[in-house]
Amino acid sequence: MMNKTQEPDHRDQRVLHLMLKHEHFAKVLEGKKSYEFLDLSDYWKSRLEGRDYDLILFRCGPLPDAPEMLVEFAGCEKWSHSYAIKLGRIVELKRWPLKPQPL
Repeated sequence: MMNKTQEPDHRDQRVLHLMLKHEHFAKVLEGKKSYEFLDLSDYWKSRLEGRDYDLILFRCGPLPDAPEMLVEFAGCEKWSHSYAIKLGRIVELKRWPLKPQPL
């Protein structure tokens, strides 16, 4: 059982790691983006086809303290021009909103 000060443990779940630009990260949070589209490439084919995921870890940038969001993976479809990843509910959010950096 987890107490209120502990973070949820997602180690037993299969997580797809993706990076998003700020505007797309915000749209997911606002509920305005229900799919993430990825190119039909060998790179994404090897990571999506024949694999099952439980969660998607979105990062808003490459820095270690970048905002992160854990979202349920609700499926992946291969469309004519891209892979369409269906986004489920937001499970966890870290380091958001972004605080302005001092000049």
